Amino acid sequence: MGSKPTNLLADGVAADSQLGADVDHEHSTCSAPLDCGDLAETFRTDKVVAAHLLRTLTPTQLNLQALAYAAYLNQLHCLDLDMDDILTGWQRGLGFDKG
Repeated sequence: MGSKPTNLLADGVAADSQLGADVDHEHSTCSAPLDCGDLAETFRTDKVVAAHLLRTLTPTQLNLQALAYAAYLNQLHCLDLDMDDILTGWQRGLGFDKG
């Protein structure tokens, strides 16, 4: 991994595949990937909405979203993040790791 600026939580790096375990994924309302720029803006302006958006994703969609978001941040900030970095960051930054 490369060095990560401290402002990445503001960019939304801050869930694991268990993130939405309490959500009925068969009736997910989000079938397409979220736009990474829009998602980053949502993280900056309203973490509650961002958390809700992530919870609407199936585990597969969540992993793909994290993969896309890692690529987005890598390109934007010249980083070397992977999907697991994003999932862990989402978990910590959105409070999903607090039992």
